[in-house]
Amino acid sequence: MRGTVSVRKIESILRVAERRGVARAELLARIGVQPSDLQDGEAQLGLGVWRDLWNVVVEVLDDPGVGLDAGRQIDRGYFGVIDYIVRSSATVGEALAQGGRFFPLANTQGRLRLVRTDCSLIVERHLVGDESLVLPPQVAEFALAAMVQLFRDAAASPWSLERVTFRHAEPADASSHRDFFRCPVEFGGACDSLAVAVSVLGTPMRDPDPHLHRLIATHGERLLADLPPSSNVVDDVRRILVHELPGVRNGSDQVASLLGTSRRSLHRRLKEAGTSFREVRDGLRRELARRYLADDRFNVAEIAMLLGYADASAFHRAFRAWFDEAPAHYRRRAGG
Repeated sequence: MRGTVSVRKIESILRVAERRGVARAELLARIGVQPSDLQDGEAQLGLGVWRDLWNVVVEVLDDPGVGLDAGRQIDRGYFGVIDYIVRSSATVGEALAQGGRFFPLANTQGRLRLVRTDCSLIVERHLVGDESLVLPPQVAEFALAAMVQLFRDAAASPWSLERVTFRHAEPADASSHRDFFRCPVEFGGACDSLAVAVSVLGTPMRDPDPHLHRLIATHGERLLADLPPSSNVVDDVRRILVHELPGVRNGSDQVASLLGTSRRSLHRRLKEAGTSFREVRDGLRRELARRYLADDRFNVAEIAMLLGYADASAFHRAFRAWFDEAPAHYRRRAGG
């Protein structure tokens, strides 16, 4: 598992477990981490440590709500540089934009994508690798709860969410989710996200400081520049597309945003790798199309949607161009 997570995040979960009576030494021994590995609060550890710690904490505490509980207990400064950038912003809207910009400093494979509609700002949480397949659902709940807790604490006046959405299935009892977020909470969505009304974006922050904001943001830009580059841009694009295809049409702008780069830079790096965004996307579509057609749980219209086509006829045309036969004929041959 590639990518890193800040020691601050590891420490926050250890403290939550300690408050519940679980010894830090026991947890560190279970995940193979030495106390000396945590001495530098600005250091980064592998995402595998983050995954293993959460799995152990969920197992030991046997509490499905530990993610929400941990999120509401974050300490001031938990997000490091991001915390100070957010708190010194002028408004909630500016703080959200800055939080999205610098989010990789907390998790090198994490991204916040901000989508503006007429009435709302949707803050989507994405992982550019395949970690979402192995992390327990409490991690997503912790991530959104921690963000909300930071912004509630940093804003000068109370503000409300419109909606919270999680990718994972609804738990047996979601009352604690609704109590914490104080808005409708949906499960089984396309991604983990928060919806904020446009009218909320102008809410002032408690401690705006333009001079400090410029200073810390400049430092943040340097830290972003120092993050290790991805070793394989093709793999990164494929991993994002696996999750994003249903919402991608001509989606290189969207994928570039989630990778924290520009569309132009993404296309240049793919060209250097001997391919293009279209070739990577269509290659993945070909692989997934055959896999879905071999599975009788999906009809052709649903497969078209999952692969990001506007309609079934567009998928039919693409499939014929790839394999010189109709999807239905391939399905019969494959026994799906």
